[in-house]
Amino acid sequence: MIKSTIASFLLGIISAHENFNLTIRKHEIPASETMNIVHLSDIHYPKQGVSLKSILFQTKQCDPTIICITGDLMDDSLKEMDQSLYDFLSHLKDIAPVLYVRGNHEVRIDKLINIEKKMFELGIINLNGNHHSYGQVSFYGIDELNRYQILDCNKEHFNVVLAHHPEDVYRLQEGFGIDIMLSGHAHGGQIRIGNHGLFAPGQGILPRYTKGLWQIHDRMRLNISAGIGMSSFKQRINNRPEIVLIRLKG
Repeated sequence: MIKSTIASFLLGIISAHENFNLTIRKHEIPASETMNIVHLSDIHYPKQGVSLKSILFQTKQCDPTIICITGDLMDDSLKEMDQSLYDFLSHLKDIAPVLYVRGNHEVRIDKLINIEKKMFELGIINLNGNHHSYGQVSFYGIDELNRYQILDCNKEHFNVVLAHHPEDVYRLQEGFGIDIMLSGHAHGGQIRIGNHGLFAPGQGILPRYTKGLWQIHDRMRLNISAGIGMSSFKQRINNRPEIVLIRLKG
């Protein structure tokens, strides 16, 4: 009885550490300009586990030039924009400009149009099928409702693409002039053994692209965030929720 109680207690501590203890992963990439990009993905509000205050604090610590959200900011269980989400987005926007693309969860929300209307009124930048340039760095968004759109990137710029699904890299890796693609969706493979995740939606068992910075070819990199929240699978193992800081060095 005592042994099982101790074991349950220790498992609880490990579970809390793995699921609710936010970490920051950092990378530095040569570019035409200097810029701090904070990459957030798969928050799954209101099922994020990690407190919104912690996300805001850690994001601010990164001193971002711009914040990129690559889908599933909201869980498909969300019914409407509530005060907590509104306040979170308002505070996030006060830290740095926020670019947003949808994920598969957003497009299943009945009142998404109303929710996004309030987001965009707050100043969150709608990057779905759109692009924004900051000096010589351009950001392009893949819309979840039109994943096969053709990108018209300025190949003279450093081009950043926000796309929820990392497997979209197979379509986008040639001919578009992309320097880095930011994705999520895979939740790091949920359970990681060494550097490998066990499962990811869209990629199946033992998926290739679940987490980390990948060199796709000479010009293009792919960064997959392990995300912050949880959806149907409620446990992370060897796979803490994360914020990614990408430093572009001009």
